[in-house]
Amino acid sequence: MDHSRNTLGALRKSLADGVAPAVDHSDPLASEQLPLVIDYLEFLGTRIYRIHERSRFELGEYLRMAEGLLARGAAAAAPAAPPPPPARGGGGGGPARGVINIRRCRRRR
Repeated sequence: MDHSRNTLGALRKSLADGVAPAVDHSDPLASEQLPLVIDYLEFLGTRIYRIHERSRFELGEYLRMAEGLLARGAAAAAPAAPPPPPARGGGGGGPARGVINIRRCRRRR
């Protein structure tokens, strides 16, 4: 059994009945913020029945994001075209020592 609604009500009552009278009324920030917190707890109590619906919505969004990442990952992992054969020098023994094949130096994405 979910006790969230009862817990929110108990928190609201505790703040309204126990904390509010103890707050220094000459402190404008405390006098302003405490009623806002109490009202927000009451608001949450009226909306708590939708928490599971919200969780399902968020889970669906995360699932769609994960599927998109998997699709992008699969596309990136697809085999690339084979590199071109090394340039042959006039001697036929492959590139001379110290020669760099520029095509292989491309930045990978």
